[in-house]
Amino acid sequence: MSARKAWFGELGDGVVDGSVSEGNDARLSGYSVVRANDLDSAVAMARGCPVPAGGGSVVVSETVDM
Repeated sequence: MSARKAWFGELGDGVVDGSVSEGNDARLSGYSVVRANDLDSAVAMARGCPVPAGGGSVVVSETVDM
């Protein structure tokens, strides 16, 4: 959890939202929403995520305001 907080600190104002839970049917344990100029920038931000170091994976997807 401290590595995640440190990563959020590195992202600064780019962090919009995030949540962590203890598993579910979709095998999703958490999410982070970041503000980026484009998808490539979001991927670059995701490279600092500590989740893969613990054996997890990261998926970067574009969202739209509704």
